[in-house]
Amino acid sequence: MLMTHGVRAKHADESRDGASQRLKALEQMYQDGLTAADDGASLPPWALNETDFRTESNRVMQAMPKPENMSLAQLKNELVKRKLYVPGLEKYGLVTLLKEAYAMDSRILRLNRETEKCMYIPNERNFETLHSVRDESKSIRRRIKSAKLADNQSKEAVLKRLKKHGRIVFLSLGLLQEAIDSGIYSNYELEESIYILNCSREDVFRPEGSPYIDKYKSKKKFCNLSKFESSLLLRAEEFNRCIFWRDVKKFSAIGEIFSQIVDPVTGKNYNNFKKVLKPFFWNKWGKEYDNKPKFTNSRNKVVSNFTSGSFDLRPVAELVYHANPTVRMGMLLPFREEQRRKREKKLGNI
Repeated sequence: MLMTHGVRAKHADESRDGASQRLKALEQMYQDGLTAADDGASLPPWALNETDFRTESNRVMQAMPKPENMSLAQLKNELVKRKLYVPGLEKYGLVTLLKEAYAMDSRILRLNRETEKCMYIPNERNFETLHSVRDESKSIRRRIKSAKLADNQSKEAVLKRLKKHGRIVFLSLGLLQEAIDSGIYSNYELEESIYILNCSREDVFRPEGSPYIDKYKSKKKFCNLSKFESSLLLRAEEFNRCIFWRDVKKFSAIGEIFSQIVDPVTGKNYNNFKKVLKPFFWNKWGKEYDNKPKFTNSRNKVVSNFTSGSFDLRPVAELVYHANPTVRMGMLLPFREEQRRKREKKLGNI
């Protein structure tokens, strides 16, 4: 039974197991070279030395990782190529969907292989394997439904993992870059964070077909992001967790977006900002009151910030924190801690 198969089917067949077949072939070639060596030191010309073997193995693993070892950007790219990407799915749902896509792409190749096995070795085990491949669902809708079911289970696991410390809120791209460089947060925490950025979406992601603008001659500001940062923001946008201040310009609107996001600590949705957007809320300010200052020492700055529609980092942090005390402000130290560190640094330079 001879059939021809495309590159995509072969790639999908290998990728289902993270290119394990190719890695086994490399390992066999490496071992054969060692066996063929006369004294264990001089290898034949065709053989792989240890450095080449490890380099090639790492390249194969990076080029063809298992779906569960892929980044969100890699998962999205593979699914978009197959027109199977579903916005809003958690990572586990995307992994399940890609595995199903690989199974669908490689099905005809595996069916051919299992049929040949049954022809040469017609035993019960081979027939069972052939029937399981033959009966695989070919319906994309059923595969997406399966991924969404896995996604619902994944969301529960997500909230459970975040319950201890809460979500992180980043208020600037600079703080996000600082967090990535320091490695203080895991990729998982960054992927589940909320982003409130003092820019417009167009400053970060220019629309397709936009005319060329020379950034050295234009007064318009542009944000230069790495691929990882872009993938974080695009991913957060799918879950309505990325807010561009200059496109919204209302703290009440940001509060409404917050009220649609689940707080993993309480299991309920976050509070909106109605309470903290009333000036008299900030009249009682100090250690003896519930609304103790944390990120700034001036209540007037907080009030003037939201009444004037400004976006100053620490007053905004104070606003977000008092509306939802379970969040963590990414890379932003409390005001007193910041002042203490500055004093210590100043004394250390004397």
